[in-house]
Amino acid sequence: MKTTISAFFLVLFQTLSSQQWFSVNNNNTDTYPSCLGVFSGKLTAAGYFSQIGGVNASRVACYNGNWAAMGTGTTSGIPLAMTEYNGELYAGGNFIDMGGAPSTIIIARWDGSQWKTAGNAQASGWVYSLCVYNGELYAGGDFTVMGGVPCNRIAKWNGTNWSAVGSGVTGSIPTVYAMSVYNGKLYVGGMFNNAGGVTAYNIARWDGMQWDSVAAGLTGAVGAMVADTIRNFLYAGGGFGASGVTPLLGVGAWNDTIWSAMGTDSVPAGESLEMYNGDLYASGVAGWTIYNGDTIKFLAKWDGNDWSSVSDFNATILDIKAFSGNLYVVGGFTQVDTSTIKYIACMGPNCLTVGINNLNEDTISWNIFPNPSAEEITITYSAIKIQDSKARLMNNLGQTMKVIKLEEGSEEMNIKVSDLSPGIYFVCMEQEDVITKSKKLIIVR
Repeated sequence: MKTTISAFFLVLFQTLSSQQWFSVNNNNTDTYPSCLGVFSGKLTAAGYFSQIGGVNASRVACYNGNWAAMGTGTTSGIPLAMTEYNGELYAGGNFIDMGGAPSTIIIARWDGSQWKTAGNAQASGWVYSLCVYNGELYAGGDFTVMGGVPCNRIAKWNGTNWSAVGSGVTGSIPTVYAMSVYNGKLYVGGMFNNAGGVTAYNIARWDGMQWDSVAAGLTGAVGAMVADTIRNFLYAGGGFGASGVTPLLGVGAWNDTIWSAMGTDSVPAGESLEMYNGDLYASGVAGWTIYNGDTIKFLAKWDGNDWSSVSDFNATILDIKAFSGNLYVVGGFTQVDTSTIKYIACMGPNCLTVGINNLNEDTISWNIFPNPSAEEITITYSAIKIQDSKARLMNNLGQTMKVIKLEEGSEEMNIKVSDLSPGIYFVCMEQEDVITKSKKLIIVR
């Protein structure tokens, strides 16, 4: 029996190392999710589904190896954005109630067991984007009132009260679709021509006190943004073709001074942008794109120099999220390459082991201490084949931070972590380039 089990996991982890796409555990949702988030070590999904992974869940659910409902959810609209703030999950969208809680109109918060109001006794319009900046939660959309407070399409929440963000954004059909923090400022994208009284075309930045334009702005709506902390760029995607006289072709890179084009052809990137393992992943609704002879079907990857396709999806990808060392995508697809994968797909080393602990314990024994840690961790191990074995430390975006080879004649190693930022990391043990075990590590200061 042990031989059979060991052989199974060897094949499993060899397969995982190939970076192919996998169906998420028990993924038989009745319609596709359209929004992803992360809360308390779990992936969250929202959409017009009533059942997911064999579990009844009304339009919102969480995943940690198995799907679970989040209270009674909602039957009036859906969450369009989700983010964690002050230990709770905030969901914003077009719903008018969440979990039966009173005054949960277009925004609500989940404390892990129930939905609650977010001071929202009065609201108007929809919420499309949520972002934490300078200790406050910002909500963007097409609303003009939040929590009874007049505001122009953007508002901020300090945990108790809502307030306006200056005079907000205005235009012919003003809407905030995306927000991201970059170099200490909050960048806001959407459809508008003015932010806080400053001329700003479809993108602007807020420093906590006042609004400012972002060069010449962008010629069309911004649907997605993400910061690249490795290359120090802010990426924006949407329906624009230029910034002033600079052609951008649907996606552009901002270095805090100028916009620059990314590649030589248009790549649709208006739905979602996400950083994973040092690369930018972009999705759009425009479908197939021919880029330098490469056919990109709904999902593209930018490696800092050029775009390339990321497998063949047969329909739209609506959201992308890095979680637990993996990359998750959701949308209307039912096939990826030649595999039947419906609505939710995962790529990464831990796709089949999220929420599963102590795998392969009969052949590998190891531990990490202290955990949490501030300066250095010690890894003890036994029954591990030392040859071609190593420990890999990854952040929660799947980016490799450190790789240390195991030494012959030793059963422990020390890894310096004082040079890493506080947060959640994953320590993976690899044998012959196959990840066989992983543990969560928390770095604190």
